[in-house]
Amino acid sequence: MDCSEVFNLKGDEYGLRRVEALIARHSSKPPDQMLSACLQEMRDFSAGVKRSDDLTLLVMQHSN
Repeated sequence: MDCSEVFNLKGDEYGLRRVEALIARHSSKPPDQMLSACLQEMRDFSAGVKRSDDLTLLVMQHSN
């Protein structure tokens, strides 16, 4: 399961659009802060839903 496959109580999937919006909102942050923001948003979105699989997150930083 990746973070786009997280569901809420209504059965809505977090989805790629929310992942893209999350990245856009936090793109200027260092990887550890982006990861923390993503984890918090996943927890908030899926509050009350038991996860049925592992959660995989990968944050990379590009430098020139």
